[in-house]
Amino acid sequence: MRDILFSYVITAYNIEKYIQECIDSILEQTHCDFELIIVDDGSEDKTGKICDEYAEKDKRVRVIHQVNKGLVRARKVGIECAKGEYIIFIDGDDWIDKDMGEQIARYIDKYNPDIFISEVVKEYATHSSRIKNYVKKGYYDKRKVRENIYPIMIYTGNFFEKGLASYITGKAIKRDILLAVKDSVDDRGSWGEGTIFLYSCMLKVTSAVITEDVFYHYRMREDSISLQDMDDNKLVIIYDNLLKNIIVNNYNVKQFVLQLDYLAMFLFIWKRFDVFDNDNEEFFLFPMVKRESKIVLYGAWRFGQDFKSYIERKERANIVLWVDKNAEEYRKYGWNVDKPEKILDTEYDYIILATAMNSVAHSMRSALKEMGITDNILTIDNNVINLENLPHQIIAIKEKYQLTEN
Repeated sequence: MRDILFSYVITAYNIEKYIQECIDSILEQTHCDFELIIVDDGSEDKTGKICDEYAEKDKRVRVIHQVNKGLVRARKVGIECAKGEYIIFIDGDDWIDKDMGEQIARYIDKYNPDIFISEVVKEYATHSSRIKNYVKKGYYDKRKVRENIYPIMIYTGNFFEKGLASYITGKAIKRDILLAVKDSVDDRGSWGEGTIFLYSCMLKVTSAVITEDVFYHYRMREDSISLQDMDDNKLVIIYDNLLKNIIVNNYNVKQFVLQLDYLAMFLFIWKRFDVFDNDNEEFFLFPMVKRESKIVLYGAWRFGQDFKSYIERKERANIVLWVDKNAEEYRKYGWNVDKPEKILDTEYDYIILATAMNSVAHSMRSALKEMGITDNILTIDNNVINLENLPHQIIAIKEKYQLTEN
């Protein structure tokens, strides 16, 4: 097997609690032909000092310190400094399995793809959750990339399900591809930048390997459980940036615009549900739910938190119970969340599955079915999504690129 030089690029900002585990997981790789570039994006804690100590001990480690410029600029600096044939991004609070490089090298030796994509595990405090790709595993040449990946890459047709989970971390991507893409990624895209990077790279590749292997562990930190504010501009940047890159690459724009429209609906429903607010009695997405309806809200992660807050603030319904299979985790933060089994002792009109992800909704339905509950379960699905309700900011972008229908 020929040697493959990887450039692992860690982006780090104020993560002194986690950075050592991340670095160790790379330095312990069984495949040793690599360099490690750490971009310290203006950390104010001990992150930078810890990284420097590693660089002093191991010649494979290079540390770049910069004033805080954001995650996108940090990734770009890593790309510009990398010398490896393939670049693998690692967030500084995550970690990888020690045989990751060795396993990827085997695929590269066999196929020499422009990009290698495996799956990711989200690591919560109390459990793990595998994030799968819905593109079938295998090797794809340029024709197959266009015929089999592009049509479902961003949206499979199930709301909401991506063909390729939008993580740029853990992928092995040829440096030449990333060099060709980096300047097209908006520096302002601090949230969702992985989405822009990954799909923009996919527009450039002529070959890909997709596997069901799992090497990358994405840490869901406890301080991420709290509600996060999200302004419209961050969501608009993702849509605008991807649409611009699709047009520049000049491949089946109409096909991708439809996928992007559904992506925009997903992002706004997930992060800015209030954008769809109106004073009508009819509840957007759930028209059968009235203000006097008694509902059980199933799901307490980020979307569930935002959605509960919205319902209570707008008095859209009467929440009689809030449940989640990881109720203990949320109770630590003072939230009144119960186990789903409590539904059996509760009088309600509807159960709303508080998720915008098709895979999570399916899991919730299965759990309810095991409890003997099959009726009056509401979820966000294709049948209730109307793209005519796209936020005006998205319509304005389509008009800018002359992509609206007359």
